[in-house]
Amino acid sequence: MRGAASLPGEPEVVVEGKAPTVSPARFQVYVSPTRCFWRLIGRNNRAYARSADLSGAFASAEEVRDLALLAARVAADGNVDLMSTRGREWEWSLTVDGVTLARSNGTYGRRVECLASVDRFRLVAPRAPVTFVRFINREAVRIAPSASVARFRPGQPPQTS
Repeated sequence: MRGAASLPGEPEVVVEGKAPTVSPARFQVYVSPTRCFWRLIGRNNRAYARSADLSGAFASAEEVRDLALLAARVAADGNVDLMSTRGREWEWSLTVDGVTLARSNGTYGRRVECLASVDRFRLVAPRAPVTFVRFINREAVRIAPSASVARFRPGQPPQTS
C-alpha cells in the first residue's frame, strides 16, 4: 500500500488552558497489506465501535477512512438495530440504506448497557478525528526465546540457560 509509510500516528491534541489533552475519541483506521478496518477509540483507549465486517470488500485505507467519516456524519440520526441472542448478549449496528456502517465492538450482558453504548457512539463519533495505524497481527508474530533466558522458581535463585 503506497501511503502506508506516511501514516500519521498521533491523535489530535486539544489545548485547554495550559495542559494539552487528547481529544475525547478518535477513529483509528488500521492498515495492513491484507486488510483495512476502523475502530472508534475513546480517551481511555477502549473501543466504542468498529467497522462492519466487509470481508475485504474495501481494500484501501482511504475508502475505509471515508466509511468512518460517513458513519460519523450519520451517527446522530442513522438507524440503529439492536440484536440479541435470546436476551443474553446484546449488540448494535448502524445502517444507512440497508448498508451496515458500524457495529458495537462487542456484546453487552444487558439491553440497557447496549443502549448506553449507542448513546456514547452518537455523542462522540461526529467530532472524532481520523488517524491511521499500522495493523500488527499479534497472532502471526512469534518471538523466538533468547539464548539467555532467566528462569527461576520461588525460593530458588535465578538460573540462566
